[in-house]
Amino acid sequence: MKGPLVVIGMLSVALGVTLTLLVQRAPAAALAVGGVDVASTSREAACTCDGGECVQGRCVMSGACSRDSDCDDGLPCTAEWCVAGACTGGHRSGACELKDADAGVCEFGFCERPTGSGCVTDLDCAPSANACLERACLSGACTQGSRAPGSDCATALGRPGTCDQGACLASPDSERRLRFTLPTAEVTKLERDLETRLANNLRYDMKAVLVALHGGGYNLVLHNRRSRAEVRGLCDPSFVAFDLADYTAATNWKSAHLQVWLEPDRAGWSVPTRGSRFAVDQGRADSALGAFGVVNVRTFRLWLERAFIPLDDAPSSRTPRSDLEAPHVVPPLPPKPDAGPTTVGFVDAGPPPALSGRQALSRAWDAFGDGRMEEARRLVRVARAQGARDSELEDLLTP
Repeated sequence: MKGPLVVIGMLSVALGVTLTLLVQRAPAAALAVGGVDVASTSREAACTCDGGECVQGRCVMSGACSRDSDCDDGLPCTAEWCVAGACTGGHRSGACELKDADAGVCEFGFCERPTGSGCVTDLDCAPSANACLERACLSGACTQGSRAPGSDCATALGRPGTCDQGACLASPDSERRLRFTLPTAEVTKLERDLETRLANNLRYDMKAVLVALHGGGYNLVLHNRRSRAEVRGLCDPSFVAFDLADYTAATNWKSAHLQVWLEPDRAGWSVPTRGSRFAVDQGRADSALGAFGVVNVRTFRLWLERAFIPLDDAPSSRTPRSDLEAPHVVPPLPPKPDAGPTTVGFVDAGPPPALSGRQALSRAWDAFGDGRMEEARRLVRVARAQGARDSELEDLLTP
């Protein structure tokens, strides 16, 4: 049989080490000579790149964005662009889609349920996704107001902050918390570490870039250095997501999305890093040897399919959006009139009941999924006061 022969096996063991066996017999034309890829020499000669690296004829900078999609944080109510190698952007205005597919409205970077609906008690008003806003039933309508200035909150991307007139302003990083900004020297080292890991574990030759997002945190953007006409250029994004799931789980800095470009400006895929971690966890849970770290590949891929999305074949920049949210403030809620207990029919409803332990844990998971860590921790404390515990969620929320 002529041509390359590839045998691949993957095992993720309990110690968090991914063992990957990749045996290949490649044609001589695909081999590197003296560390130089002979097959790609003519392709790279057509590229000029000052301070970056030519990848399949395209200039890719280190520690910087090169296209708008590099800056995408995946949130429906934010807009981002790449300007001179740095991500910038703001909050969108207008409509958005909530997780349950209901119609929402963008405010302060969060997708919110509209206010103004009828109500009898505060429990009839859906809580805000923004920890700096609170809702109450006033005069039979759900009304929104801002929490006290200086209250703890988390931005839409999950960065800790403090409230200011309805907006959550990001706080400087704390060494005890997940870091959202890194020194340039550390970014450079992490990029090289990622390239070495992928080469050792998967035999993939990829250019790794950590792109600092506008709201804090980083996208992991990977560019395939090899043509897919070569064996080492046959990169599978799901293998990359699998290999980096445990890696991102162990880091003390915020990773948002993993982007894998198989060819420049085309054939790109993106997945939230927490989505790849969740898919691996589900694969282990469905494996008879899951306690030893072995993953059921079919289950892993089924869950990964729900999170992976194709990247647009877009140019490196586009016209800034005109639908950004105008600066505004939200005043606090007015005091409620002291009208005594509310009567509904013949039943004296009295004050709104406290959340049950189960309700608090359910809302804590929702807050965790939205990146509102401080709110999730508050709800876990409420649940524990009611005698309800969820050790998995508590472990995830431990700083």
